[in-house]
Formats: sequence, C-alpha cells, structure tokens
Amino acid sequence: AVAAAPTAAGWGAAAPWPAGSAAETGQADDQMRTFALTDEVYDGAYGATSGQYRTGPYATGYAYGQGQALPSYTTFTTTATPGRDSLFCFALMQSHGYEKGLVMKLLAKRQSLFACDEWSVFSDKRMELSPGPPASHFTTDMGSMRSNYGGPYHLALNTDVFVKAWKLVFEEGKFLRTGWTVKVDPDCVFLPRLLRLQVWDADPADTVYFNNCDQGLHGPIEVLSRGGMVAFRDGLERCNSDAKLQQERGTGGEDVFLRHCLGKLKVGRVDNFHLLSE
Repeated sequence: AVAAAPTAAGWGAAAPWPAGSAAETGQADDQMRTFALTDEVYDGAYGATSGQYRTGPYATGYAYGQGQALPSYTTFTTTATPGRDSLFCFALMQSHGYEKGLVMKLLAKRQSLFACDEWSVFSDKRMELSPGPPASHFTTDMGSMRSNYGGPYHLALNTDVFVKAWKLVFEEGKFLRTGWTVKVDPDCVFLPRLLRLQVWDADPADTVYFNNCDQGLHGPIEVLSRGGMVAFRDGLERCNSDAKLQQERGTGGEDVFLRHCLGKLKVGRVDNFHLLSE
C-alpha cells in the first residue's frame, strides 16, 4: 500500500490512476473534492460523487471547487492557522517478525511516521527502537496484540487490539497538539510531506476523517482531523456498546469498525481517493 499518492497542492488536484480504475474511466474524477456528512453508516454504502448527493445518510455535503454548497454545512476555512498541516502519526508493531527491523530502519532514516511532528509506536512489549543520539526511543507496551482470523476474506479480526491502541492514543494526548492524526501500518509506504499538501487548506477543527477507498475506509492509512479525533474519543464507548458494531467484530477488521463508528458519531467523511494506492 502506498499512502498519500503524489498530487499537487489543494483538494481538487489530479493524480495518475491505474488504467481501468473508476477515476481513470471518469466515474470518480472529482471524488477528492467531495465532502459528505455521514449519518448511521451500517448499510456499507459509500460514495457520493461531486455534484451527486444521494438521499439517506449522505444527503448533505459540499463539493470542493464546484461552488455547490448546501446550506446545512459550513465549508472548510482556508485562513492560515499555525500547525494546520501538523501531523501526529502512530503505528502498531509486532515484537517478532519483520516489522521491528522495518520500523527501526524507518526511525533511523526519519521516514514514514517518523517524519511527522509527533509519533508513537505501540507494541506487545516495551522495546528499544533506537539508542540515540540524540535520545533513546522505545515502543509503548500495549499488552497482547493477538487476534483471530475469520470473516469472508479470512482477515485479522483485530478490532479489539486497535480499540486498545486508540485508547492509548487518547491517553497520551499528542493528537491534541497537532492538526491531523494518522494511523499507518509499518509496511505502508507513507509520505507525510504529500499528506501535508492535501490538508494545507483544511481546518483541523472540523469534525472529519478521510475515506481512502470507494469500498469504504481501508486500514493501511487512516487520517482524522483533530476535531474528528475529539469526537471519536468522546464517543468510543458508545461504539463499543453498540450491538451491531459488536457483531461486526466477528466478520471484519479494525477499519470496518472505525468507519462505522465514525459514521455513528456523525464524523464527516471526506472522500479522498488520492490518499491510498493498494
């Protein structure tokens, strides 16, 4: 997976797409500009395109660059504010296998999440990632990261692991010091400087997250505004106690839980299909 695919600055910038993709065939050329205000997101349908606002959960929105503002939504402000493109990035890392060596190399080169303004690495034990200089760096011990496999695609049913990680993120509070929070997989090729371009004109106080796939949010990279994070923090226990979301833990991964939880909490969905190529 490659996150924050190359684009010019701004919400409506074009980017190359694989032949035959929805964007390449003209079905979704303006998806990056589309803001959809979510409601309950249990039906699994995602995809208002620019200028097309379906009835139901996505009946309100704003299409960037199209001049099509609906009166129920106030658009992003473009007033320059300190740290509007600042990033807090975190990853979960297994203490065994290839991820430890990969994360240590990324830290040594100050790449991926380590090029963000703030970062954290959570693992199943406390481990040294770098002895320094200038300072030694360690993972945060989050306990067991074991998860079962299942569902229609036999994927990791890892919602409980990531809910535990999100709670640690909220406890640390680093997300409050930056405009945007990014959860990124260790083996996702993540280019923070390109993500900064994509959020340059956005207001971190808005309650939004980026939807990176026309099938719904996918887990290699998950991006939330500071406003979206506050709403997620305050409503996480509502999602944990929701019967339908509980049932989905037996069939889907953490990204399914996250997008449905954010929908339940009415965190606005920004369709940004330039964010991820996988």
